[in-house]
Amino acid sequence: MAAKRSKTRSFPTAWTKGVPGLPIPLDLAHQFLAAVTGVPSRSNTTNLESAQLMFVNHVHTEALQFPQVVLSRVVKKDIDGTAVTVPIFELAVKIAQLLHVQEQPSIDSIAAELSVTQSTPATPDDDTRQLIFCILGWIIPLYIPISPSDTETSNGFRVDSQGSSRFSTLLLPMSFADRPIVEIVQSLGYSLLPVKEPAETRVEYWDIAIEQVARSFAVSVLNANILDRVGNVEICWVDTIASHLDFDLVHKKLYLYRLPSYCEIGQFKNSALAKFVDDYYDEFTRPDAFSTQALLREILLSFRLIFGDNSDSRSFYRKRAKIDAEKNGSLDPILDQLCGKRPSVSNPGEDWLPSQTTESYEKQDTFPLLTPRLNVLQKYILRQQPSRWRSLWDDRRDLTRWYTVWVVAIFGVLSVFLSIVQIILGAIQVSLGYQSLKSG
Repeated sequence: MAAKRSKTRSFPTAWTKGVPGLPIPLDLAHQFLAAVTGVPSRSNTTNLESAQLMFVNHVHTEALQFPQVVLSRVVKKDIDGTAVTVPIFELAVKIAQLLHVQEQPSIDSIAAELSVTQSTPATPDDDTRQLIFCILGWIIPLYIPISPSDTETSNGFRVDSQGSSRFSTLLLPMSFADRPIVEIVQSLGYSLLPVKEPAETRVEYWDIAIEQVARSFAVSVLNANILDRVGNVEICWVDTIASHLDFDLVHKKLYLYRLPSYCEIGQFKNSALAKFVDDYYDEFTRPDAFSTQALLREILLSFRLIFGDNSDSRSFYRKRAKIDAEKNGSLDPILDQLCGKRPSVSNPGEDWLPSQTTESYEKQDTFPLLTPRLNVLQKYILRQQPSRWRSLWDDRRDLTRWYTVWVVAIFGVLSVFLSIVQIILGAIQVSLGYQSLKSG
């Protein structure tokens, strides 16, 4: 029935009172999460949800890559090695708040405000610009910033595509710092976020099978086991939602976002991502019924389509994909939930997620935003024809055809075997008859 919308974690060794694995003070973590998600902080609580903890640790890990020498110049003080990321989280809180306050914020406008409230350099310099660019990439994961070198002069803002083709350039000049942040992100690639597609002409199909392909995504076609065994598709995990479901047809690589915890905590209308997206689109590019919540929910649901709704794909995830999805020894607990466990009412999760395995998903009801990306993958896999017996056995995209092929094959083999046995028995009978005549 078609659905309609409706490895154990291993944290860093740092400990904070009340929350094992938290690398920064608990009150700062609450402030950071409140600024990024747009949900008022519950600072009186002494713990964090697993998704919140995962995201804080992810940002902490990325922030550790930023050179301490450069950070010291920005915050104008020596950085304590045991709390190197605390100043970065403090700046991140302010930057996320400024995204809501400023109209069309730019890196330079944010830097100017930070110089008043955070004692950063009064005149924006390249070090401050680089730090702001990196923090923006960590709290609004549409690109992966590359931290500047502490020994070489920066030649601009650099990003890491991790192999995805969504990015048209990986380097922007420092002069872009005075441009709106949305313009900077748009300059990195036109389709980092879903854009409005031309309206499709509705066609009535006489063939039910063709209509099924045109109107829905079948789990039997797009599950990870089929992608691997039949399509020879390699799954690559990335750190940006912009690259999620990007399919490289030439190298047969499918890119998937490894941090669905961000999708879980970021789907609020006042989140930093939601504020950014409000400025990203105009009336010609904004998809119909687009919202940040809708996009993040589709990303979460796509993990069910590719992994969670198929037993062989769940096994594929646990045995192979899970290991590759880990980063710095940590695995997103929500990724493990969506991909490695069979959906059921007893499993924790969002109410809008199907509580049982689903055979297919209506495109317009469940994936109106990600349908163009999934269509590319679906067209590729439907064109694949198994060339080996093992691939033929694994190819269960069409169960009726699969059963037909193997029933015919089994009966064919049995028929040949029985024919051979009959010939052998006939030969033996002739031989015995000949011996009997000869002895008589």
